[in-house]
Amino acid sequence: MSLAERQKEFCGYFVAMGYPAKSAASIGGNATRENNCLPTTAGAKDHGSDGSLQWRGPRLLELQGMLGWDTLKVQAAFTIRELQRDYKALEADLRAGTKSLASLTLDFCDVFERPSEAGRVPDIRIKAATDCLALITGVAPAAPAALPTLTPKQGALQMPPFDPVLAAQLVNLLAPLVESLVAGLIKGVVTQIATHPDTN
Repeated sequence: MSLAERQKEFCGYFVAMGYPAKSAASIGGNATRENNCLPTTAGAKDHGSDGSLQWRGPRLLELQGMLGWDTLKVQAAFTIRELQRDYKALEADLRAGTKSLASLTLDFCDVFERPSEAGRVPDIRIKAATDCLALITGVAPAAPAALPTLTPKQGALQMPPFDPVLAAQLVNLLAPLVESLVAGLIKGVVTQIATHPDTN
């Protein structure tokens, strides 16, 4: 598959999910800069990163825990999930699509990708986004282009969602134990000092 075909496919998923073409192209431009819009990294991995948007660390582990993680379709769904969950302001700007292509591209770069200053290369990202926009402008999304439900692989470790009520209950449950342990430690130190004053 050529670069243009990969760009059109990846951007097309975002258009199909209701993002304006300009916003889809801004994401595709970043994927082009990050990994030539390839779903997996060939050769050496920069800091262990992988995928079209070069996820790494816990984000990559979460992605790799999904069935079909190494496809552009699943990575588009995963990107949308991260945007909706972790980058709400960026998601709102992308959904609105009122900013310029350059602004959307660099906002996505700075907020979602967070590259080094040397890796930011704004001109390259904006040029790639412009290329993506030319590929998808006026093109109806493929039907049906609905993204898959993200399905964890069998046996994959899953982080449970944060539950503030459960966390508060856990703190209330553990507070007396922690208080007792601290009191015991202080009493032990005081006793040690009282019985061995010459060691101070």
